[in-house]
Amino acid sequence: MTTQVPASGRARRPKGRSLVRADPFLLWLATDPALAAGRQPIHAIVEKLARTVDVECACVGEVLDTVPEMVRTVAWWGDGRHLEDDVHPAAHSPCESAVGGRPSYYPSRVARLFPQAGSLAEGIEAFAAHPLTSLEGVRLGHISVMSRRRFRDARRIRRLLAACAPRVAGEVERLRRERQMPDSIRRAETLLREAHHRVKNNLQILASLLTMQASATSDASVRDALSDAISRISTIALIHAQLSDGPNVASVDMKVFVQDLVRNVQRSVADSTTAVAISLSLDTLTLPLQLATPCGLLISELVTNAYQHAFAHTGSGLITIRLTADDDVVTIVVRDNGPGLPPDAERHEAGGLGLELIRLLATKQLHGEVSIACRGGTEFTVRFPHDTQSPPTDRASGTHHFSGGQDG
Repeated sequence: MTTQVPASGRARRPKGRSLVRADPFLLWLATDPALAAGRQPIHAIVEKLARTVDVECACVGEVLDTVPEMVRTVAWWGDGRHLEDDVHPAAHSPCESAVGGRPSYYPSRVARLFPQAGSLAEGIEAFAAHPLTSLEGVRLGHISVMSRRRFRDARRIRRLLAACAPRVAGEVERLRRERQMPDSIRRAETLLREAHHRVKNNLQILASLLTMQASATSDASVRDALSDAISRISTIALIHAQLSDGPNVASVDMKVFVQDLVRNVQRSVADSTTAVAISLSLDTLTLPLQLATPCGLLISELVTNAYQHAFAHTGSGLITIRLTADDDVVTIVVRDNGPGLPPDAERHEAGGLGLELIRLLATKQLHGEVSIACRGGTEFTVRFPHDTQSPPTDRASGTHHFSGGQDG
């Protein structure tokens, strides 16, 4: 998904979209890929909310299943610290109304209004909370902010609490499901995360050893070959890092992964004399490890090749990367506005390891097809099925075409 400049006109926009565009916090909540990929997004939300509205504390409280009168703090950000797992009664506290299903708003004198709340209201001047409910209407708890002084923008605070409550309620439900997960499944998931973590560490060690070897040789061709190997190893390590640290141990969030991958390629290939811009248009898509690995290697190879060959003489240009998924087919398009491939590239064997590797990844690993178009630059289009069982129908065309039926 790319950010597009709106066309001029007087058409009235839906209120929901206007609200997201108007407030940076809601835009972040709706679009930030790191938030979607994090294992504990609820902590990031309360911290961002507190910083956005300039208060000392924001928290999320969950009603206990077994004792509905009690509230557990599942996320708390206060004075720069994250805390959780505090349990307290909802009665006679500032959050009582929100836990009961009604928004709470106390602009001043909170400590005096709730003397029985003790440390919950101690030193607090202003408090606002919004109830959290499931889609079925079950009361889950509250999200709240509090300050030692009066709120600077009370209206915005109440609006943001109401707007982010559905997302936070979904996170609370997810935490409940995780707690109800059998111990055997939790242990298996922990072991799998640990395995991905160790693979990532081992790959990083291997990349470091190759980097040392590259720095010790005076042969430019050897250095280039080792640099390519390091880049490919780092791409695979990046996948295992997401599987280790992300919310899903079995599949990769490709939108987040490609963004991280592109940043890595830029750091390793670009230099102070390079002025190459990269435009990303990425659908939300998750792929299993066996597809994400060749997909990541392929994108890394194409972007690296564009840096090294399309802009070798100019040092500037544009690389466009599109990742779409529809009709059970994933499509990757990587385009540059360089001079295009040389005439002898039609014979893919002459293209060297880079082009041959791209062909093998697309046809043998992804069971798909790759086409190359050279019109005002070079455009690689790779299409492959989600299930990797049958090749996609031929909708792409280009100067060169390698199908899954060919052997290298």
